[in-house]
Amino acid sequence: PTSVWFELGTTSSFGLTTEAVPIDKDAGTVEFSIGGTGIQSETLYYYRAVAQNQYGTVYGGIPGFTTLTGPPPPPKG
Repeated sequence: PTSVWFELGTTSSFGLTTEAVPIDKDAGTVEFSIGGTGIQSETLYYYRAVAQNQYGTVYGGIPGFTTLTGPPPPPKG
């Protein structure tokens, strides 16, 4: 079996981790969440996907994103 999770933080050392989710070859889409963690507005965060099984651990690239100021605008329409 393979387990996958995400790591997130304001540096490439991360600090926050989602719960590991076991998947199989037919898993399709898997959802992750880091709720109630005190994520700050106007802050650059880095993240990566991680997968692990009996053969080892594989780490994805480390892209980043900057959080918005306050809540997003209401939908148009």
